[in-house]
Amino acid sequence: QAGFYEANLKQKHGADSWLARHVDLTVARMFDWGLNTVGAWSLPEMTTTGRVPYTLIVHTEKDGLGSVAKIPDPFSDAFKASLHSQLEKFAAVHAESPWLLGVFIHNELDWHGGNELAEQVLKTPDRTPARLALERMLRERHGDIAGLNRAWGTDFDSFASARTRPPAGAPEAYARDLRDFMAKIADTYFAVCRAAMDRYFPKHLYLGCRFNNFNPIVTAASSRYCDVVSANLYRYTVSGFSMPADQDRPLLIGEFHFGMRDYGLWGVGLAWASDARNQADLFQAYMSDALRHPQIVGAHWFMWCDQVVTGRADGENFGVGLVSVVDRPNPTLVEAIRSVADQARDYRLQKPAMRIGAPAGR
Repeated sequence: QAGFYEANLKQKHGADSWLARHVDLTVARMFDWGLNTVGAWSLPEMTTTGRVPYTLIVHTEKDGLGSVAKIPDPFSDAFKASLHSQLEKFAAVHAESPWLLGVFIHNELDWHGGNELAEQVLKTPDRTPARLALERMLRERHGDIAGLNRAWGTDFDSFASARTRPPAGAPEAYARDLRDFMAKIADTYFAVCRAAMDRYFPKHLYLGCRFNNFNPIVTAASSRYCDVVSANLYRYTVSGFSMPADQDRPLLIGEFHFGMRDYGLWGVGLAWASDARNQADLFQAYMSDALRHPQIVGAHWFMWCDQVVTGRADGENFGVGLVSVVDRPNPTLVEAIRSVADQARDYRLQKPAMRIGAPAGR
C-alpha cells in the first residue's frame, strides 16, 4: 500500500525531494485542518519535525501463550529482552523530545475473555516461562500434588503433568486458581512494560496496549500501571464507554474511522458510512461524544491515506483516508474535522447536549 502512495508522492513532488516536501505539506494541512497529534503507524519523519506532538508504538517478539500467538509471555526473558531492545532503540532518538506525548506498547493483543489464557498456559506441554510460573503459584497455594488433586478433584501424578479439566463440573478451586493466574499474567505484563518505560522514557507517558477487547481482569491491571489507557474503538458512539479499572485513568482512543465507497474503493472499513456526507456526520457525532466523555483525552483517526483498491497484505482496502492515494484531500471530511477543532475547547468545557454539526433544530 505505501508503495503506491509513495510513487504518487514522487510524481507530485519530485523523486529527489518528495519526502521533505510531503512532510512539510502534511504538517501544514494538519495545522489548517485542526489536527494536533501524529498517531501510531506514522512516517518516522513525521515524528521528528519539531512542530507537531506525536506518539510512538513499540512492538516486540511474542512467545505466545498456548495456542494464542498474538500475545507475549510476560514471564519470558526473551520478551523482556526484546522489549528493552526496542525501547532503547527508540529512546536514542526520542527520549529527550518535548514533542513526544507517550509510547504505546503493542496493539490489540489477544487477551480473550475470562480465564482462557490461563487455561491455554495450563495446556502448554513445553516448560515455558508462563507454565513454570503457573506451577510455582499452584505449589505455593496447594503445597504438593496431593493438595492440588484434592482441590481440583483430579488424579495428576505431578504438577508438570497437570492439564486442564473440562469446564463442566470443575470445582470452584479450579476456576479460582486460573482466574488468579490470569490476573498474575496481566499484572506481570503491565508491570514489566511500566518498568521498561521508567527506564527508557521516564519523562513520557505509558499509553498502554490499545485494547480491542475488554477482559475486566486485564483492563483493571492496565489501570494500575498505565498513565493513559488506550483502546481502539470502531463503533458509532463512545457515549458512556467504560472499562473495568482499579484506578481512574485518562482514556485515549488509538483508532477509529468510518469508511465509504464514494470513489472506487470496495472496503468500507470496520465502521462504515453510506457516503461522504454521512462519513462527516458520523465523525462529528463521534467526536462530540468523545469531547463530552469525562475520561477521553484524545482520539486518533485511522488512517491518513486511503488504502489502495488492491488491498494491503491482509486484503484491507478501506476508503478511510483524509487524503486519497493520489494525495487529494477528502473535502467533506476535512471540513467536518475543522468544525470539530474550531469548537473543541468550548464544547469540552460546556458539554452541550447537541452534537457538533447537528442540523438546526436537532
